[in-house]
Amino acid sequence: MNKIKLFFGACVASVLCTMNATAQLTLGTEIRPRGEVRAGYKDLYKSGENPAEIFTQRTRLNVGFKTEKIKTYFSFQNVSIWGEQSKNTNTNRTATSADTSSLTNICEGWAELNLCKYSALRVGRQLLAIEDERLLSSGNWGQAGQSLDGVLYHFDNDSIVKIRVFASYNNEKDSRVSSTMISNKFNPKLKTFNFIELKKDVNKNLNFTLLGILSAALKTGATDKMYPKNTFGAYVTLKNDDIAVSGSGFYQNGQNSDGKLNRAFLVNAQIKYTKKLFEVIVGVDLLSGNDMTKTDADYKKINHKCDVLLGTTRPFQGTMELVNTKTSDAGLFTPFFKSKTKITENVSVGANYFFLKTQNNVGYTDGTGTYVKLNKYLGQEGDLLISYKINSDVTLDLGYTYLYASHSLKVLKKAENAFDGQNWAWVQLTFKPKLFEGALKN
Repeated sequence: MNKIKLFFGACVASVLCTMNATAQLTLGTEIRPRGEVRAGYKDLYKSGENPAEIFTQRTRLNVGFKTEKIKTYFSFQNVSIWGEQSKNTNTNRTATSADTSSLTNICEGWAELNLCKYSALRVGRQLLAIEDERLLSSGNWGQAGQSLDGVLYHFDNDSIVKIRVFASYNNEKDSRVSSTMISNKFNPKLKTFNFIELKKDVNKNLNFTLLGILSAALKTGATDKMYPKNTFGAYVTLKNDDIAVSGSGFYQNGQNSDGKLNRAFLVNAQIKYTKKLFEVIVGVDLLSGNDMTKTDADYKKINHKCDVLLGTTRPFQGTMELVNTKTSDAGLFTPFFKSKTKITENVSVGANYFFLKTQNNVGYTDGTGTYVKLNKYLGQEGDLLISYKINSDVTLDLGYTYLYASHSLKVLKKAENAFDGQNWAWVQLTFKPKLFEGALKN
């Protein structure tokens, strides 16, 4: 914590030394406690278990500084679990008794140089997202978020085009000989993540985004061999006053961290209807996967499972996060329905429904070596969401989710004694007051 304070002091000092008459400084905080009752969130709730009641909290201090030529932004955060701090020593408990997701770090720390009227270069740690966050998400639901270290160039001219180019190269530690970035299917880490994004508004009713991503993970168990993976495709939206039809499609090739060739795809389509205070979305999401019934050697040489890279699955496979790309190698097919109604100026109510199944044939090999084919049907999820904006700085959110788990889902999760009904409830308060915003002078 002392290191954080020293770093913050150094940042403020550097800002004050470079102030001029046009400098702008903003100071803000975010405090976001969340209470949950988990009886199925992320892991199936099984017979003999008790629900988990837990409070977590995000605490951030955000500092922004801007002049005509440069911008800087720092976001310091602590993510904690209520009760993990020892009352006697004022320090966190040992790793055996504290959740490993707790941390104190720099969520964002970047500097941006304006190159001309429409373009700038940003260097450092930053929260980034692409479109619907399918392939790159800022991870806002997670208390820690998801930030990237790298270099971002962006060109923004609404009348012509918007372009973003991002490049990164990652290491886990400071090493004198070699370095690693260990990745596996349950803990994906990328040695490098790079993208080129081009956005264009053709007219007020039609816009599209072209996207190309080059990522690479180190070969499993190695430190000197990278396997590149290419993901490229587009988003398209056609809309009028009430209806917006959108779709996206991406193809993946290259190799995964096991060296297998990738031949995968993802497709998403949805229709959004908006009328005054009411909004409805009907859509379908498809992630390709491997046909688990095929034993042909040539087929098994290819990985057909789509990798969503640094994206989120919550808006497409359900907020319970029981069904996602880690559930099976057979891919996912999820039709969904979402609605949101504004009851008053400050209160809105939403309801979501997800129908969950695998995209391809799925099964497993039992103890005798016999292959057992499973039903593709994984279950169904329903969400109820309430949001109340107490004032401009404070928002209260509540949610309840029920998920019906099929036999196939229980087998894939290795929890055949799990309950059919899975439940999760949560309440969250978000405080985001601005402490200071204004011009500074020498």
